[in-house]
Amino acid sequence: MITKTNLFGSILLVFLIVSGNCLAQDIAKDTIVISELHIEKQQKLKNIKTKKQKFRKDPWCLQQFDDNMELVTLVDKLPPGQIHSVTFFVNEILEPGYIPNEARFEIMLYDVKPDGMPGKRLNDETATFIVRIDDKGEFSISLYGLDVNSTGKFFIGVKRIDKGLKNTFGVNLQGICEPGEFTSYYRINNTAGWIKPSFGLGALKMDVKVAPHENVALKMR
Repeated sequence: MITKTNLFGSILLVFLIVSGNCLAQDIAKDTIVISELHIEKQQKLKNIKTKKQKFRKDPWCLQQFDDNMELVTLVDKLPPGQIHSVTFFVNEILEPGYIPNEARFEIMLYDVKPDGMPGKRLNDETATFIVRIDDKGEFSISLYGLDVNSTGKFFIGVKRIDKGLKNTFGVNLQGICEPGEFTSYYRINNTAGWIKPSFGLGALKMDVKVAPHENVALKMR
């Protein structure tokens, strides 16, 4: 025999089940919408306009790095903005008998001190990359995720971070043999002082891109 109490309880149970299913569907729909918005935001970021400074000059040479050696070059022909990406050129030329090995590097970014030398490091997060023996030509690295802003002048370069390796040059990054047009500094480890090269370390051959602040703001509206 079905009493009024049992009937009411059954109706209440059905209501709760239906409501729960509807709520779960609504949550799922909301999650999909959020995902679509996130993808749309990423697509907008990819379309941000950038300005590029090229570091090119003959003659070219191999820039070989011992472990912990660091080489940075001044970027001074770009507007203030968010540092977007850097492109290096790897293993394009090899000396006779030279056999490249895999090597790991870290992107280094510094502001410029009043005396023109590298100052405070700009990127709190590390950005590392590996160049393998079969990599050749352009090697592009996105730096947009680091969210690093510049005033228009900054130093950018690399540090070799293969632990425990000495006199093992690994892959080569194509570079500019003689200093002059570009301002570069190097140091042999983290505690050593910066040295301005006199020969053989002019700069890395590279392209550096910055997204000017007005373009970033326009795309994010």
